[in-house]
Amino acid sequence: MPPPTAFGGELEGETSNRQSRPILLAALAIVGTSVLTAIVAGGAAVEPAQAQDITTVTGTVTALCAFGIFVFWRDLGRQTDDRLTLWLATGTLLLGVGSVCRPAVLGAVLGDRGPDDLWLGAVATAVLAVVPVLFAVGVVGMVPQLRKASAVALASVVALSVLIHAVPRVGKALSVSQLTEGPGIVTIAGGGLVLGIWLAVGAANISQGLRRWPPTQAWAGLVLFALAFSALASGEAAPGNAWSVAAGMIESAAVAVALAGAHLELRWATEDQTVALFDSTLDAETADIRERVRAAGLRARRHDLANAITAIDGAAMILEREFGRLSEADRETLAHVVGSGVARLRGLMAPETGGITQVSMAQTAANVARDPNWPAPLVLDVAPDLVATGSPGETAEAVRQLVDYASRRAPGPVTVRGERDGPWVVLRVEDRGPAMPRELRRSVSDPDSRREPGREDAMGVRIAARLMRGQGGDLWVQSMPGGGTAFGICLPAVGGTSGDENARDA
Repeated sequence: MPPPTAFGGELEGETSNRQSRPILLAALAIVGTSVLTAIVAGGAAVEPAQAQDITTVTGTVTALCAFGIFVFWRDLGRQTDDRLTLWLATGTLLLGVGSVCRPAVLGAVLGDRGPDDLWLGAVATAVLAVVPVLFAVGVVGMVPQLRKASAVALASVVALSVLIHAVPRVGKALSVSQLTEGPGIVTIAGGGLVLGIWLAVGAANISQGLRRWPPTQAWAGLVLFALAFSALASGEAAPGNAWSVAAGMIESAAVAVALAGAHLELRWATEDQTVALFDSTLDAETADIRERVRAAGLRARRHDLANAITAIDGAAMILEREFGRLSEADRETLAHVVGSGVARLRGLMAPETGGITQVSMAQTAANVARDPNWPAPLVLDVAPDLVATGSPGETAEAVRQLVDYASRRAPGPVTVRGERDGPWVVLRVEDRGPAMPRELRRSVSDPDSRREPGREDAMGVRIAARLMRGQGGDLWVQSMPGGGTAFGICLPAVGGTSGDENARDA
């Protein structure tokens, strides 16, 4: 029996989980790194010079990774036309700028030629205050035009830096680190408020990011969580302890993980666009073939119409001019010509049936075999009495696509076999090449399966499947004993119980 085609759904769960799994692993990695570094930093002592060197390295890593995330998310936002992703990319760009402007990083590069530490610290603090605001844009559902808004964000960083440099208390009030820097109800309350806002924005971003594509918000939320943990650790930093080192390690680790996630998202988006382009090409190719078949049918219909009119006109003219001199037999013959011509005209003028009529599988195979372009003659084993209900033109095109694909994938002769299988007429195109992999057999014959980027397209098989299913038939692919692959198509047999779906799917 023709095999069932219900292959859809096997890969569906895997596809739906492709973005949640990396985000979950990244969250575990960030939390694990934060806990481990906090445990180690709580009992470790580090020389100030050594702590400075480590902080310089981690700050540099954070800056480079943030700039990398900006590049990936900018390209992703442009590919997907997602304005929110561009906003988040701007936030990571500012985060990279803030990491570069820290005294430990820029001072190591410029030395005495750089700005004083107060200015650098003010810029870094201002950036950390503006980044959560940029990350919160998508949470509140306001995604304005990027160009004007990014200019406002940059101006806010500059103005806030000047304010923090002039009034350092403003910078402390906007920082999470005040929660752990020292005693005082006001300080603890202010730090707790800022921490709560950061965590709320981060949690909202993660929640929304897991429900949309691309999931950039989820990665931004994880980064915001890590920044909050890093700020809490930096509030405990003092000469001789390792909390400053822990703060830098938490931050750099989180941004490095987010960089990997951004790269993964961009790769997925590229693959999805490749798949979409392939699907569009497949739709266009199938529509073009159907249009060619329809045009050929119209040409044949016009030709038959002209022949019928010519026959009627000729017979009628002879009857009109020579009626008295014709014998009774000649009159009957000419009357029969007129009658058959009228019957043909009525058939040709009948309403369109979408090309669905009777299909002789033997004639279809013979017509395809006559194509001189095949590299080797086709071997035909089709009974002459195999007649099905369908579109002769589309069935012939489906067989031609399968023969072409089989000829290209395997050297040697291609065999076309036909048989009656219950209520179905079955035609198989067989080659003797290497067996087609199981997953590819499923994907090319299942209209609901997701094409895997980088794998063989088998465009001809996919087109044939659409042509057959469009006329009430089916297509499947099977491995043959001893090697080779069989591409099977079926149509309801004339006089068969086509409604017996159980026989088809057995």
